Amino acid sequence: TGMPYVLYVLTGSLLWQVFVDAVQGPLRLVLQARGMIVKLNFPREALILAGIAEVVLNLLVRLLLLALCLVLLRAPVHATLLLLPAGAFALLLLGTAIGTLLTPIGVLYQDVAQGVAVVVNLLFFLTPVVYVPPTDMPGATGLLFRLNPVTPLLMTTRHWIVLGWQAPSAAYWVVVVGSAVGLFVAWVL
Repeated sequence: TGMPYVLYVLTGSLLWQVFVDAVQGPLRLVLQARGMIVKLNFPREALILAGIAEVVLNLLVRLLLLALCLVLLRAPVHATLLLLPAGAFALLLLGTAIGTLLTPIGVLYQDVAQGVAVVVNLLFFLTPVVYVPPTDMPGATGLLFRLNPVTPLLMTTRHWIVLGWQAPSAAYWVVVVGSAVGLFVAWVL
């Protein structure tokens, strides 16, 4: 991994949880506020923004654990650690776009929330959270690894936190731009 395995797993888990919280947040908050939505006139976007604020607050708490781990493992601290907010924002953007796109369907069909949880758990195994990603895996499994939009965001941000500078790949920028467009479309819908 190029770093202590504990640090590899901790940073991967921390970043993965940002994505998961962002995916599940919009639908969960809208379902919880269903009665309020029917009775009160307020901007519905406030629920999505509240979900984003919740994810950021959870991230800040988890960062304390990461800082403690960096100190205990005597890991070198690089200036690229300052890029952590950019990487976390990219994961938050992707997760919020997916979650917001699924929210209208999830309000109509209760099974969508459980389906999202199952798909996110399966996606965990296709994302290099706790293992080094295979570089030359052939077949359908290799294609799934290469098409996973979370992988370039997670790997680049993890690299910035622990190892130092790594230029974002083209896949990183494609996912970030696609997430921004997806969130805009979801917001309009």
